[in-house]
Amino acid sequence: MTRRLSSWNLLPIRVPSSLLHELGIFEILRALWSNFMQMKGMLSNTPPLWKLRSNLLTKNWNCWLKNEALSIRVESLERELLDKEKLLLDRKAELSQLGGNLDWLVKDGIVRIVDKVIELPNFLQGVGQINNMCFDAGEELGRELLRKEIVVRTFDPNVSSSTSSHTGEIVDAIDSFFTCDYASLMNLGSLDVSGLLRLCVDDDNGGASPSSNIKVTGLDGNVGT
Repeated sequence: MTRRLSSWNLLPIRVPSSLLHELGIFEILRALWSNFMQMKGMLSNTPPLWKLRSNLLTKNWNCWLKNEALSIRVESLERELLDKEKLLLDRKAELSQLGGNLDWLVKDGIVRIVDKVIELPNFLQGVGQINNMCFDAGEELGRELLRKEIVVRTFDPNVSSSTSSHTGEIVDAIDSFFTCDYASLMNLGSLDVSGLLRLCVDDDNGGASPSSNIKVTGLDGNVGT
């Protein structure tokens, strides 16, 4: 009578370990086990996907905020640069106008100022006073020098230094007055600042003549135009 195969009591097959070593099964199993443990460690140390996604979204948001801040800063710098360029153009225009006014003042304005000052009676009187004081001072010093030369018997009419001492002292006295405040000495005072500013503006639109804007105020309160 034949038994079915399923009804047989199959015993476990015992394979000698030497045969397994020869086939390299142990090395294969050991390598598989090592790879399994490495994968398990990597999976345990890797954060879940939702956490990775959250971190990426946070970094993306921070980058967007920084980009917006930089864009705002760039726009602010561009506006500031435009303002500086406009201010520079305005300054150049002002300097050009001032340069034209300065050229006019040097060429025409100073001449008109001097003409107005010379026309003042105080100026003519003051020049005469300075001339007289210089002559008197030089004459007195020259006489004193000649007197000393005569006393010590060093005077020689044929020597130019002796004969020209009188003139030399007068010239020295006149030169010394160049450093004096002759405007105050002649009681002229100073130019009116507002008048001088108006004088510096050359009116090309048919306005008042610049020469009519000058004022010279004396220390005594008198005003000359």
